Amino acid sequence: MNKYFKAKVFILLIIQFIVCLIVFISNDVQFNTILSLVQLIIQYIIIKYDKGKFITFTTIFITLSYILHMANLFITRILNYEDKLLNYNDAILNNSIRFFVICHAALIIGCTIHSKKTKKDKLTLRFVVTDRGMKKIGLFCTIVGIMPRVYIDINQIVLQVNGDYLQSVSSAGKYGIFGILAQFFYVGIVILLFTSKGHKVKARMLLFATCAWEVVTMLSGGRLYAISYIIVLLYIYCIRIEMPKFKHIFYLAVIGYFGLVFLNLISQIRTQGSFTISDLKMSASKMDNNPIYDALCEMGGTMKTLILCFINIPVNAKHGDGLSYIDSLLSLVPVYESEVADPKHLLFIYNFKDHAYLGGSWIGEIYYNFSWFGFIFCYFAGNIIGRFEKIFDESEENNNYFKSLIILPFLFYIILYLRDYFYKFNTIIQVCMVIFVIGCFVNTIKIKIKKK
Repeated sequence: MNKYFKAKVFILLIIQFIVCLIVFISNDVQFNTILSLVQLIIQYIIIKYDKGKFITFTTIFITLSYILHMANLFITRILNYEDKLLNYNDAILNNSIRFFVICHAALIIGCTIHSKKTKKDKLTLRFVVTDRGMKKIGLFCTIVGIMPRVYIDINQIVLQVNGDYLQSVSSAGKYGIFGILAQFFYVGIVILLFTSKGHKVKARMLLFATCAWEVVTMLSGGRLYAISYIIVLLYIYCIRIEMPKFKHIFYLAVIGYFGLVFLNLISQIRTQGSFTISDLKMSASKMDNNPIYDALCEMGGTMKTLILCFINIPVNAKHGDGLSYIDSLLSLVPVYESEVADPKHLLFIYNFKDHAYLGGSWIGEIYYNFSWFGFIFCYFAGNIIGRFEKIFDESEENNNYFKSLIILPFLFYIILYLRDYFYKFNTIIQVCMVIFVIGCFVNTIKIKIKKK
């Protein structure tokens, strides 16, 4: 990035700071909601100048974070759409918006202010993963995970069709080692798509088949995993295979519209307990409203988790002081999770008086742990996310995909984390450890063979 662009980025960061300052001064929820959108637009421009491109993981992360936390307020307060999900007093809403904008501001600063050259550490120099090696690892993970993944998905759909949504959700985390093996499928497909550069037909078939299956899995009533995974696959396709043209964007917009209708239909029927024709007709008859507004209002309900943090913390429970993250990482040891870890740290919403039907929030978890000082955590999170594209590019240049192999499995879970808990990273860390051990073993054998 040359000096001209550096100056522009610095000026835009200053403007973003001014926007945040105004949000903290203003007590008008509607005005602050508009300013949050202004901040998002400024951040898009910052990313374009800093990265030299618009489609980046940072762009996807902040866009989804905005939709999940601010979409409901924007639709209801600016577009006057009737929805009572966030029916709280203005003081609580303003504090939630303020914390949101300051966290996003710190995140973008972290994304732009980081070393432009990643140092070659000893581990990277010693452990080389070529493009061919990446493909083998991706194929291995897919083979290991595909049958457990299909079994669990079908079982979840059957539970929803014959039982109800709550039964399907409650069984989701009860598959033990089988559930861990199923996670290899997610990792394997991402790696295979990443290594399909120069093979457009293969990449398209892989993308279409996987996305089609993820749409089918939504019949279980759960949509978070499927949507998050589809987003990651589209991102990998764009940065590795081909950038979307106008016709592609148009097709995606049309598919997206009908996709939102489908998501709203799933939302209507997932608590009814059956998928009979009469149930589907009844659910469809209730969908008289704008499907885009309905979907955005529901997705924007993640802000409720952050709002309840302000209501319950520290009134009904004290701040976590980082234990949410510490206990989550230490819970990689099974004994620690079952005997030592506090469930209220692993799933911070357990500290609320009422947490029924409530999901997580990455910003809510930050506030639970660090109060208003949580924006500092966001800076370091942005610093990590800001390096992703650079690592991918360097892997291509050096034909060493070791760092890319470390990052790729986490992309899906980072998107999930927007609406989930840090504790859920445990599973993918276990998967990565297995992949790393196998990779090191194979690499060591190769070195010994070459020496002989």
